[in-house]
Amino acid sequence: MIGKLRNVALVTLVCVFGVGLVTTGCTRRVSEEQMRAMEELQSSIESLKRQIRDCEQEQARLKREINQKKDELASIQRDLDAMGIR
Repeated sequence: MIGKLRNVALVTLVCVFGVGLVTTGCTRRVSEEQMRAMEELQSSIESLKRQIRDCEQEQARLKREINQKKDELASIQRDLDAMGIR
């Protein structure tokens, strides 16, 4: 999921810059429209970065929870083995 968000951000960035170059050409000055588009892109990129960071934190939390549950299961299985139940 994180890789997918990164790919979306990259594709968006490339598309916007590509369209900007094709429609306006290369000049020394940045037009107001180009500046707004760049600011919107930067805002989108920051938002995507926050989403990626949130997803990574959630993934780490879930992995810790899974490991905790595995440890609990192993403990219960040892207890059952010790009691001869299975």
